Amino acid sequence: MPSLFSALCICALMITARGQPWRTADIADPEAACQAIAGRTPRTFADGNTEDIAANAESVVWGFFWKNAKPYRVANSGDEMLIETVTHHGTDAYDEIVRGDPGMESIYKWDSEGMTLNVRGATGRSDGAHIMTGPVWICGAEKDDVLQIDLIEMEPRRNPRTGKS
Repeated sequence: MPSLFSALCICALMITARGQPWRTADIADPEAACQAIAGRTPRTFADGNTEDIAANAESVVWGFFWKNAKPYRVANSGDEMLIETVTHHGTDAYDEIVRGDPGMESIYKWDSEGMTLNVRGATGRSDGAHIMTGPVWICGAEKDDVLQIDLIEMEPRRNPRTGKS
């Protein structure tokens, strides 16, 4: 079974085999998705043909990945992706970091009507801190493989309204 990969917070990466059952954009059959992209030329920033993941309530989980994850995207070895990540400290400066940013607002919706991300942490009771984007299924990777992840560039994600990160 292939490994899953996810960007964690702003700069750390982790390899994991967990996931979340409620997201609608998850790939139900990653093996079939891998068959569909088999033999494809790697996607790179240079050719402008990357499949990016914007951080929003559909692409992130809060706290940790469950054991039977369904990936959010699949990728071949050599593919380059822009994976947007966000801080779990958004409520520390809500007006500067969250308000006016549709992706962040979708993640941080937590009001009298309910929460967008209704399960947070291992028990669902807000016991997991980090917001993680993904996971991404790496086609051809096997259990216990070591994956090389190269961070090509990092820059702060800025709120489009305030310019703050």
